[in-house]
Amino acid sequence: MCATDHVPVAGSVVENEPVLLFRLEQFLEASHVLVTPSGMDAAVVNHFSDALPVVAGSDLLTCVPNGFMNGPGGALAAQHGLICCEIPFETEKLIYKLIWHERLDTHRAHQWFRSLVADVCQAGTLPHAAE
Repeated sequence: MCATDHVPVAGSVVENEPVLLFRLEQFLEASHVLVTPSGMDAAVVNHFSDALPVVAGSDLLTCVPNGFMNGPGGALAAQHGLICCEIPFETEKLIYKLIWHERLDTHRAHQWFRSLVADVCQAGTLPHAAE
């Protein structure tokens, strides 16, 4: 993710859509916003959505999961005038795990909530509220 005035020069076309791609040297030389729960340093934030305004107002880059960009991150990136670029290397998939106390294993409301969270994570998008 980068501001529109920091677009990489490398690119390709996939399914008739241009795909921007940083060269590895560009990616490694750039400064980045780190997303981590501590959010303690100046260029460290505690959520992906917090990173986008920082990137928009700087020459920094940040990496966010595709699932975030296909969900709420896409609209937030557009709001801040950011563009999404492919990174120049393969990454491991993120693994999300649900953890709860064993006393909630058979709790019906908790079972429903765990099922809802699992469905949302598998779909990669948030469900729309009924109107």
